Amino acid sequence: MRTLCLLALLGGLFACSPEQEARARERFESEKERARSGLEAAIERLDQEARELRSKLDEQRGEATEQWRKALEDVEARKVKAREKLDSLAEVGAEAWAELRQGFERAAEDLQRAGDAPRTPAPTEEPEQR
Repeated sequence: MRTLCLLALLGGLFACSPEQEARARERFESEKERARSGLEAAIERLDQEARELRSKLDEQRGEATEQWRKALEDVEARKVKAREKLDSLAEVGAEAWAELRQGFERAAEDLQRAGDAPRTPAPTEEPEQR
């Protein structure tokens, strides 16, 4: 936050008042919390999808089993990436948030799109190869 105030001073603008700094910190904390909750929701959706895939995998036999296993591996890999983003978010300070926010927004959008995309075949269909 102090970096933002320093940038304002260097840019010939005005110094941050304590009220402005407090508002900026509140905004930062609010944005960070939204990013955290969005990533946690995405991880929960991926957990649910993984549970469903494991259930389907237990029911399948033959070639379909390998396709379900690959789909499960894909979900697990996406979940690991989301967890890494969430862990790094916990360590981010106000100064770095402005730079990292765009990356988190893109990651959340990617996870949302991935969650919206059909990942599991209908019960009567074979999974598509990826």
